[in-house]
Amino acid sequence: MKEVKLENGKFVSTGKEAKAAGVKPPKYPYPATQYEALLKLAKADGIDTGETKAKNTAATNVMTGLIIEAFLADRAKPVTKST
Repeated sequence: MKEVKLENGKFVSTGKEAKAAGVKPPKYPYPATQYEALLKLAKADGIDTGETKAKNTAATNVMTGLIIEAFLADRAKPVTKST
């Protein structure tokens, strides 16, 4: 699987081969509708999610991590008051 990043709300392949980092993630822990929606988004953004369930699951785990990181970064931004 190629490395993926989240850029301006779209999944983008970096072209680099993804390397394992840390422990093996658990099987996809979310409902099937979310799983399928993530795969559909990735494919719409041009990301190769693989042909097997294992590669699909690895891709969705990566995308879930990116979404969580983006959400946390967004929440960490200082709140500005408009007048």
